[in-house]
Amino acid sequence: MALVYNESTGEFEERRVNPDVEFIKNQFKRIEKNKFFWYITITNTLIGNASLAKSVKPLWLDNPQKYIFKTQNLKQPHRYSIDGGITFTDFPYDTATDSLENAVEYTYRLFSAMGLMTLFREKGKIAIDYMVDNECLKYH
Repeated sequence: MALVYNESTGEFEERRVNPDVEFIKNQFKRIEKNKFFWYITITNTLIGNASLAKSVKPLWLDNPQKYIFKTQNLKQPHRYSIDGGITFTDFPYDTATDSLENAVEYTYRLFSAMGLMTLFREKGKIAIDYMVDNECLKYH
């Protein structure tokens, strides 16, 4: 158990800390993001169809064309594929809020469902370093 700050309530609470979730959170915190972008944009840049994803995905994925993450619009669920787009699985994101906590938890669940969490722990920092160094989400 650890004392963790809850951004939505503004209070500290005791909770079991998942090291994978903490890893993602620490990586996401490194990115300077323009207010225009939602936090889920970080995930979309790492694995999805964001404009810079074509540069970022090969930095940490051994077979980037195999993994697809599509965001449509706020009314349609996000979808992922782990077989190059042959089949897709809906993976909705709560679009009512976009806090760092929500995006981190969602990314953890997404990467776990896609079988990518271990790989992200091993190589994800390289992709985040690239995003930080190139200020990928700093400007709109």
